[in-house]
Amino acid sequence: MAENLIFSRFSLISEINADDVFCYSIAKDTQKEDKPVFMAQLQAPWRENSDVVQELNDYFGCLQGVKGQGVVKVLAVTQDEQDGFGVAFEKPQGDSLENITDLDAKMPAKIFVDKLCEAIHKANVKKVFHCHLRKQDIWVSEDVVEVTGFGYPVVAKFGWKGNSIDLAPELALGEKIDSRSDVYSIARLLAEQYPDRINDPIIFRALDSDPGKRHMKSRELHVDLDKAWESSQGVKPKVNSGVKPKPDTVSPTETEDSQSGSDQQTNNGETSQYNREDTNMPLQGEERLRELVRNMVFDNYCDHRTERELIRDASEKFGIDQIDARLIISLELETLGAVNERVLLEELEYNLQLKARSRGKKLAQKDKGDVIEIVTKKRTGYDKGLDHQVAEQRFVEYCREHKVKVKSGFIGWKIP
Repeated sequence: MAENLIFSRFSLISEINADDVFCYSIAKDTQKEDKPVFMAQLQAPWRENSDVVQELNDYFGCLQGVKGQGVVKVLAVTQDEQDGFGVAFEKPQGDSLENITDLDAKMPAKIFVDKLCEAIHKANVKKVFHCHLRKQDIWVSEDVVEVTGFGYPVVAKFGWKGNSIDLAPELALGEKIDSRSDVYSIARLLAEQYPDRINDPIIFRALDSDPGKRHMKSRELHVDLDKAWESSQGVKPKVNSGVKPKPDTVSPTETEDSQSGSDQQTNNGETSQYNREDTNMPLQGEERLRELVRNMVFDNYCDHRTERELIRDASEKFGIDQIDARLIISLELETLGAVNERVLLEELEYNLQLKARSRGKKLAQKDKGDVIEIVTKKRTGYDKGLDHQVAEQRFVEYCREHKVKVKSGFIGWKIP
């Protein structure tokens, strides 16, 4: 139907929602065999502002560099005289958070927070800040959390105020933003999603109006929440999650602050900075590490030992710190569709903790099969899951470490 065609390419199927900046819809890409896409179309009067459009071009161009699950992939950035400016994304999996009545039944809180914080961190590494997370921007399927709704900091730079309740305070005030602004956005979303956690001092810290008092990055917020939530449930926190929180007195790097400030604070015709890389991860070293991942990972499976060797080489040979090295490796593995054994082992252990606690440290054979199947089955974008033998071994180790018994015979229980 020609009347439903926008940007001479996308055939509209249905509108999802709209605000005073973007209109969101599902469409078919007529140039890609009618592949379903998620469209964000800039609304008036912003679409008539050439400076806004240019900044959004830079912003979404940078977002195209974010790879792997978590941030919905940008397929095309387009504009024309009739329809203005628009962005086509891959259609998100699952349902938006605003349409999910029982998130806990769909995904445990710990896994949801983990995936959300990682998605935002991936964007922040590329100097893309969201600052406006709403339930409609988060999409959840069985094992994936995806983020949409990017672009609002750009329009805010040109005078858009929106609903100040939804915005990080510094964005609403027209001040500079950085990764701490997204820490605020994540915390606000979590406080809304899990209201019983609103008195958590960690959430209060992340929601502080002073960015200097918040966690520096979303990954640090995740680490603190992970420890606090497990502790409140009587589960001993893992010794090492791979992320080392920095002291509260440390603020984001001068480079990050200065770049974010120049991006968000003024409108005096300065060159956009959205496409600058994080100077804490030199591009040459990052590319060499990615190449090393491709050379060392075989059969689309990265075991724990290989990842440790990659992190060590990143530090010793390329001067990349362990936190950033782990992220780069994870992103490259996702790009390759390669299994990250460590991540799936951590998920297995977490599911075992929940199952063992709910069963009084007695697991039926079906319980064992369920927790192992979750991590060993093939997932979207991958041709395999966790090695079954590795999963079985970790199951036995966990049961022995925590004195968990497994059903043996008709009436017997024993630690394997």
